[in-house]
Formats: sequence, structure tokens, C-alpha cells
Amino acid sequence: MGKIDADANEVILVDNDALFKKRVMVKDFHWINGAPDMPIPVTCKIRYAHNAAPALASTCIYDDKAVILFDEPQRAVTAGQSAVIYDGDKLLGGGIIMG
Repeated sequence: MGKIDADANEVILVDNDALFKKRVMVKDFHWINGAPDMPIPVTCKIRYAHNAAPALASTCIYDDKAVILFDEPQRAVTAGQSAVIYDGDKLLGGGIIMG
């Protein structure tokens, strides 16, 4: 993903292919009804207007982080946005995408 270097007054651009990610780390992850057996197939939204995409979700045992592994790479996964996972229409949990 591109970035802004405010100190150098520069905007760094990247090729469109570099905007796609298949694996996403999520911090401050919270399961609504407790963590299920892992990994679990889910659909995941990475921003409000994003169509939920099929993925596998699992959490790190030692802290409140989760790993989302999409079936297909997703465009513009952005640090600071929410990642929210579902089982059909049922909300399972969510957290903040890490950079």
C-alpha cells in the first residue's frame, strides 16, 4: 500500500497489484460469544462498503489478535479500518486491521 511521508512532504504510490492482500492481522479482536474452535470459515468485511469475502479466521492464543486468511486476495486492506467477521448474517466478532 502507498504511504505518506509527512516529514519529507512525499506521497509514495504503488502499483495496483501491490494493493491486494490475502492475509490480514487484526488487533483488539473480540469474539461476541467467545472464540469457537479454530480455524473457522467465515465471511469478512474490511470496511463498511466492502462486500463480505470468504475467509478462514483464527486467533492468537497469547493475546487479542486474529489472523484472517481470505480465499481470494482483497484490494486496499487498510490499517486502522475494522475487520468484521460473520457466519452468514450472524456477527461473530471484529477488531482493527494492523499495518
